[in-house]
Amino acid sequence: MIEIVIFVTILILLFIGLIGVIFPVLPGIPFMFLATLIFAFLDHFNRLSVYEIIILGLIMLASLVVDHLAGFFGAKIFGASKVGAIGGLIGSLVGLFLFPPFGIFLGLVLGVLLAELLLSKKNMQVSAKAASGALIGSVTGILVNLFLAITFIVIFVISYW
Repeated sequence: MIEIVIFVTILILLFIGLIGVIFPVLPGIPFMFLATLIFAFLDHFNRLSVYEIIILGLIMLASLVVDHLAGFFGAKIFGASKVGAIGGLIGSLVGLFLFPPFGIFLGLVLGVLLAELLLSKKNMQVSAKAASGALIGSVTGILVNLFLAITFIVIFVISYW
C-alpha cells in the first residue's frame, strides 16, 4: 500500500513539473528531476538505477539548454541584434515577475521590440519581425521541453515497474 502512495505522489510531482514546462512559473523538468532523485535515494536505487538517473539528468540538462537558447535563437534567426536579444531576456524576466505566468512571453516580445526600435534604431517592420522570431523560438522551446518532459515521465514509469 505504501508503495502505491509513493508512486502516486511522485507521479503527481512529475505532472506538476509538466505543468511548469507549459506555464513557466516553476522550472518544470528540473523540478521533475529533483522529485525522482529524492525518490531514488529514498528507494535506495532499487527501482531507478544510477544509469536511469543519469539519463533523466541528461534530459534535464537538455531542457535547460532549450529554455535558455530557444527564444534567443528564434530572435537571431528573425534578425534580432545582440541588443534585441538582451532586451528580450530582460523583458522576459520583468514580465515573469509582473504578470506571471504569461508575462514572460509579453515581456520577451516587448523587450526585443523596444530594444530593436529604441537602441538599435531599426524600423518597426524589422523590429516586429525580430520580436516575432523570439516568440516563435520560445513557443518552439516549450514544445521541445514538453516532449522531453513526457519522455522523462515515460522513463520513470517504465523504470518503476
